[in-house]
Amino acid sequence: LCMLLFLARGHEIKESTPDIFGIPFRFLIAGEGYPLKVVYLIWISVVILLYPLCNWFSELKKRKNYWWLSYL
Repeated sequence: LCMLLFLARGHEIKESTPDIFGIPFRFLIAGEGYPLKVVYLIWISVVILLYPLCNWFSELKKRKNYWWLSYL
């Protein structure tokens, strides 16, 4: 999601700066970002969009007797 928003702001992949911890891309430009209200809106949207998937997976774990699902 961070990469998509980075590209939507008009940046290119080659503009992402290397991370000091070995992560090849950090989609962050100093002094650039979103206001806190927008961050909360994005966060709530992600939670709402992921809820049906999480609910489906929970029901799958209850319904099916796959022993390996208990580890996920």
